[in-house]
Amino acid sequence: MQIKAEFLFDFLHLFLDGFFYLFSQNKGIYFLKNMPKKRKKIAFIGSRGIPALHGGFETFVQEITKEIKKNADFDILVVGDNVQRTQTNNLSSFNNIEIKYSKFSKQKQPFLFYLDSLFLSWNSSVIYSCGCGNAFFLFIPMLFRKNYVTNPDGIGWKRL
Repeated sequence: MQIKAEFLFDFLHLFLDGFFYLFSQNKGIYFLKNMPKKRKKIAFIGSRGIPALHGGFETFVQEITKEIKKNADFDILVVGDNVQRTQTNNLSSFNNIEIKYSKFSKQKQPFLFYLDSLFLSWNSSVIYSCGCGNAFFLFIPMLFRKNYVTNPDGIGWKRL
């Protein structure tokens, strides 16, 4: 039996809506607080980095990390791109949130940026990826049973 792609996109959209609903109601924070003790680090990849200098994903990551830091005992890592590194003078943390930088530009080399970001965040308990550029690499965390969440940009799933 073949599953239609439209069904998969609808399922993904509903899943992400539920995920963001949980966070908007502070139920997601409860989930993070009550994760097993061995899970201590959440990484955000796919944005250009924090502080937010560029727009949507950067603002989202800055705000959600602020809420997680305030309400849960988690180490947080944000992976930015090399353009952000230059713009922030190689800033290594922001509001007690660790920042690492990819060697690549998200805008000019998205394929390499996502792959490098994935490896920079590999030791995290949860990897949260923003954008559709990571789609080619989704099989890697699945093979290793990593906790991996993808945010395809709101209605970005309709563009596929």
